Amino acid sequence: MNQRTKLMIHSLWYKERIDDPKQVIEVTFGNTDIGTLKRFVTDLFTSACHKSPCQHYSIADIFYYLKQVEAIINASFLLNLQKTNSSIVINEFELFNPRFFRGKKNYVNNWDYYPKGLSLQEFINPYAAFSKAFEFCSIKEWKKRLDVIVTYAFDKGTFSQDSIEIEIIGTYLQLTAMLEAAHLIDVREKTV
Repeated sequence: MNQRTKLMIHSLWYKERIDDPKQVIEVTFGNTDIGTLKRFVTDLFTSACHKSPCQHYSIADIFYYLKQVEAIINASFLLNLQKTNSSIVINEFELFNPRFFRGKKNYVNNWDYYPKGLSLQEFINPYAAFSKAFEFCSIKEWKKRLDVIVTYAFDKGTFSQDSIEIEIIGTYLQLTAMLEAAHLIDVREKTV
């Protein structure tokens, strides 16, 4: 069974075949900005860890954002398999240059879009974040963790009450880094 078939089998919300992972990233961030996706992920994880279920979103919004997050995970997985590296060279003097993290979009606050979850190496070469994320856990495990987190985000229970073993902080940090890295790839390969 090839990797694309495995990806389809393990998909929860994003079931489309991916021929061009960068196009999936471009479409995702064309429809939803990085700040909104990061807030959704933070709310999801926060609700999963507390007794109050996530109620900030309509059901349609929840499934929409979950599909967007899974699209990024799937595209990141395929880019990681391709062992892609960034073709854009950034030196340390340009780390806060908005064209490398914001692109041409005119956001009110650059800080909301600066990738705070990436290391210096990952900021310079965002593809490195994908390698780290899939060393952290396999694509199958990512889908299992996401499914458990979503279940608990909309339930009144918590992980600790039900003795669920999941590395919640590491999962959150790696997922946020994956989203930020995908956003940097989208910004840089379209506008720089």
